[in-house]
This record gives sequence, structure tokens and C-alpha cells, in this order.
Amino acid sequence: MNPRFRLPVALLLVAACLAIPVEAKPPKLPRWVQEALDRPIPDHCKDEDSAIVSDLMEVNATAKGQITNTVCVAIKVLKAEGRFAATAEIAYLKTAKISGVQAWLILPGGEVRTYKDKDFIQYEDRDISMYSEQWQRHLSVSRAAVPGAVFAYTYTMSEKTILPQFTWAFNGPVPNLYSRLVVRVPPDWRVTATPVNNPVFEYSGTAGSHVWQAANSPAVKGEAWQPRGSSSSYIGINLYPSEKDKARTRFETYENWADVVRFRCDSYDPAALPDDKIRAKVIELTRGCGSDWEKIQAIARYVQAVNYISISADLSQGGGYKPFPASLVFSRNYGDCKDKSVLMRAMLACIAVESYSVSCLNDSARDVRPEWPVPFHFNHAIVALRPPEGVVSDAIVECELGQMLIFDPTDPVVPVGSIPGYLENGDILISAAGITRLTRMPVQRSKTSLRVEASLDHHGTLVGSLVETSTAKYAGSERSAYSVRSASLYAGLVSEWLKRETRALKVTKLDVNDDFNNDIFKLTVAFDAPEYARRLGQTKLVVKPFIVPRGTFHLDEKEGEERRQPVVVPRIGFEETVRMKLPEGYKVDELPVVVALKQDFGEFEIAYTVEEGSLVAHRRLELNGKTVPAAEIQRVRDFFAAQRKAEQSRLVIGLVQ
Repeated sequence: MNPRFRLPVALLLVAACLAIPVEAKPPKLPRWVQEALDRPIPDHCKDEDSAIVSDLMEVNATAKGQITNTVCVAIKVLKAEGRFAATAEIAYLKTAKISGVQAWLILPGGEVRTYKDKDFIQYEDRDISMYSEQWQRHLSVSRAAVPGAVFAYTYTMSEKTILPQFTWAFNGPVPNLYSRLVVRVPPDWRVTATPVNNPVFEYSGTAGSHVWQAANSPAVKGEAWQPRGSSSSYIGINLYPSEKDKARTRFETYENWADVVRFRCDSYDPAALPDDKIRAKVIELTRGCGSDWEKIQAIARYVQAVNYISISADLSQGGGYKPFPASLVFSRNYGDCKDKSVLMRAMLACIAVESYSVSCLNDSARDVRPEWPVPFHFNHAIVALRPPEGVVSDAIVECELGQMLIFDPTDPVVPVGSIPGYLENGDILISAAGITRLTRMPVQRSKTSLRVEASLDHHGTLVGSLVETSTAKYAGSERSAYSVRSASLYAGLVSEWLKRETRALKVTKLDVNDDFNNDIFKLTVAFDAPEYARRLGQTKLVVKPFIVPRGTFHLDEKEGEERRQPVVVPRIGFEETVRMKLPEGYKVDELPVVVALKQDFGEFEIAYTVEEGSLVAHRRLELNGKTVPAAEIQRVRDFFAAQRKAEQSRLVIGLVQ
């Protein structure tokens, strides 16, 4: 070694000591995290990918209306597929103060990885809004979360809001082994908890302190065709300040649906007033209309075309429930659902048509709970209007105001007089003086009719045309698919649909006729399908009588699995007739038997005849939307199993000897 680079022995010893790895002292975990680690996993979790081992929230409300929530969550990964559950999602308003953000990943060997606020991704949760005060903080440790690992996180959120209502669920899509909600308020305040869908919990409390908790809650699994909102089980919490604190908290509180109506009317009615520019536009739009109904249709089309832009501001103070004035929406030519609803009302006022704002849910999986009257059940605003005499429509409902027609001016593909699918069988709240309860929407009568005329040659090539006529909900679906695509892309979509079972099929011509006001969408297609029929020897062909593929219905539970929820059979109307000209000199060897199924929830029939050298195949399915008890699930399964079997028929046609 070069003497100039020789180090003193003392320094060599120090360097050697530094090179020896020293095990870092593991961080001290909060008590609630340690309790989560010690919590045993019960037998009912053996088939689960993950489980919530602790789900805690403490809510503190002050006499001035400041609400502070401290949240603590711990999740255990049980299988490799459950590693994605090791994720923290913190949703909050920009006006709220977030503090105390921490997270830990505790691996099976005892290693602890600690995360701070800086490790979370923060972003604006715009969704479809141009601007939103809704924000998210996100942290995922799924790559490191092996089976047996526990991921825990905590944060505190503080804000001043006028809406002192929230929900707490004791179970969800994964098991929840320990759930606790603590609410602390001034001693002279009132706190109520409304159970929704029969949650199981224990309650204890004194003046100013309330505790709800549950242990070992199993996962809530969704089931096919279950009633709206039936898979969510929770309590709805309302905070009611004392009389002396009510003014300074500025809380909006509700005892019944009439209180919610008042809150909505206070926001919507002043905004729904027309100005001179709106009046002039209505005169222009309705010029030449022969009836009030035609005027309503013209106004509806105009408002539907107003650009949808959402600006979500002042949310903690109820801004999400307050529309801009109709005059401003008109001048800007944009707005969200609230804004478009008040513009529609302002225009209807110009032709002396009575109308009201309506709150609803644009989510067919959720439901408004009649037992818990609060405005945040709703996420969409539409319109109720007095229908002109003689108008017949599935969108007309009976309510405390008499007959009202419900219309969504935000949905661009559903004309006035029809019901968007999300509204069917859901509850709405019409905001008008005298309304004290929710109104149930009907399920409208929608139908698809298909007529096919085709000729089959002795090579098995099928050439012909089909006409599909869709009404109401089905028309809306087709109109939506057509409106968002170019003509060539829509033709490609139709081609792929028809080729699902006949790969060689080619669309040679396509026409669309959309009668929007009457909600009828007609599709006409000419096609050429080489090798449609499969040759069987030299003198026979095997043919599928129905050319167009249709989805089949079935419940996807495992065989023998117990059904928990009732079955809401959808309302469906479908009819198809195929007239297939047979090759010269060929006849059908044997026609399948007629199948006719009938239950209280629907009917299905399929039949075949031969008329003047043509095979005529007819099938019809009518379902009425009936709810069938869970105990009777087997007859629903049997009905659709028999339908599927009947539709699998193939016919053999042979050369007449």
C-alpha cells in the first residue's frame, strides 16, 4: 500500500463499524394499529381476498359549526389478489383542512414501512366538472402488500359546513372485523341515527357523546337483478344544534321531506325566472308550433342542446344544490343539470306551462331512502311539468300535485315524454309547496321489433335485409350509440354485432331513421352472408333460423348458492320474425316443437312454420318488471334456462328426392 494513502488504525476501525448493518429500531405504532394487528381473522373470511380489520371515525362538532373528523383504517391482505385493497383514498373539499396524514405497511415478518403526507398523490377530482372543489389524496402500496400484510392509514379533516348529515356503513364489499363511529357534540345538541337496510350494530351514549360499533360483519355481495340500493347497509346521521347555537352554525337541518322541499325551493325557484331575452327566444322557438305539446317539445330540444359544463364551487355551503340564474345560463349557453333545469322552467313559464324542479339519482344501482329525508341522496336535477290535456306518456306520474310529466333536459337522447333508464322504478322529489313525500317513477314500456327477409341458396349463402325498430329505452340506447359515432364507425358497430355468430356476414347497405319526438329509432340493414348454412353431406344444409344474435338472460349465482335478495326481473319487450326463402327444391326435414313459457313475471314463445317455400321463425319475450321473492328463485332460473335451450335450435333442410 502506498504510505501516502495509509489510514490510521482508529479510522479503519470506525469505517469497519459503519459498514456493519445495524437493524433500525422499528417505529412505534399507534395503539389502534397494534390492536388491528392483533385482531384474529374469523372463519367467514377464508374465501376473501382482503378484510378491513379496523374502521374507526371520531366526529367532533363545536357550537360554532366546526366539524372535525378523525379517520383510522386498517386493511389486511389475505390473498395475493387482495393486495390492491392496500390503498388509501382521502376525499375532501378544497375548503377543508387536512392534517395528521400517516400510513403504515406492516409486513408478515414484522417490517414496518412508514408513509407521510408527502407520499400521497394529491389531485383535483374533476370527474365531468370544469372546476371542482372536490379533491383526493391517494396512496397505493399494492406492489409491496403480500398476503398477511396490514396496511393502515389515518388523517384528520376539519371544515365548517351548513350540511351536518353523513352516513356510516358497518360493512361493505369486503368483511369488516371492527367498525366504530364516535360522535361528540355540545351536550344540548340532538343526534339521530336512521338505520337503512337493517344494519347490525350496538349503540351506547350519553348527552354529547354517541358511539355505534359492530364486529365481524361479513362482506355484502351484490346479486344479479337485486332491488335498487339493496346491497348498501348503513346508518344516516343527523346533527341538530340547540336553539342558541342554530344561528351561528347556519346548519340546514331536516325533520321530514317537506323540509328538504323547502331547502330546494329556496335555491331553485328564484333562479327559474325568465328575462326578456329568454322570452324572445321562446317566441322564436315556438313560432309555427300548432299545440302546447309541440311548443314543449321545441323548448325541450333547445335546452337539451345547451352545453353541459359543471362548475362545482362553495360545496360546503350548499353550492352543489344551488343553480345559476336562468338568464345567466341562457347567455352563457352552458350549465350543469341544475342550471339546465331552471332554464327549462324559465322557458316553460313563457308559454304558461306550470313546472317544478325535481331531485333524483342518475344511478340505477342506488336508491333514495324514504326513511331518511336529506338532500344528499340526490345527485341530479330534472324537471316536472304539467302535461297538456290529451298527452299520454309513461313519463307522467301521480303525485300530491296531481299528474306531472317528468323530463331530464340534460339527457340529449331521451325526448320529452320518455323516461331515461336510470329513472325507472326510482324515487324522485318534486320541489313544490305541498309536497311531503317522494314520488315513485314507473318502468316504461320499451320494445324492440325485428323483421328479417332473406333468401338462402343451395351453397348456404344468405342474402337479405333486416329492419329493427326500437322504442323508448331501447331507442335511447341506439340513438346514443349512433349520435356519438361517425356514420362509418356506427356501420362498423352494427357489422360487428351481426357478425358475432356469422363471421363471414357483410353489411352491404345501412340506413337510419330516427323519429326523435316519438322516440322511435329504426335501423335498416342489407346483408350478404356466405356460408351461413353448414353443408351436411351433398344434399342437406344445417341452418340457424335466427340470424341476429341476442343476449340471453341468466342469474350468475353458483349452482346451489343461496339467494339473499329478491329478484327484480327487468321489463323487456322483444319480438322477432324471420322469413327465410329456401333454395329451390329444398324442404325442412323436421320443424322443432313450439315452446311457450309463461310465468307471472313474463312470457316467452318460439315457433316455426313453412309458408310458400319459406321458413318462418318467430320468437317473442315479454318481461313485466315484477319482483320475485328470493325463495322462488328457481322458477326464474328455470324460465331462462328453457328459453336459452329453445333458442339453440338448428334446422336441417334437404333436397327433395
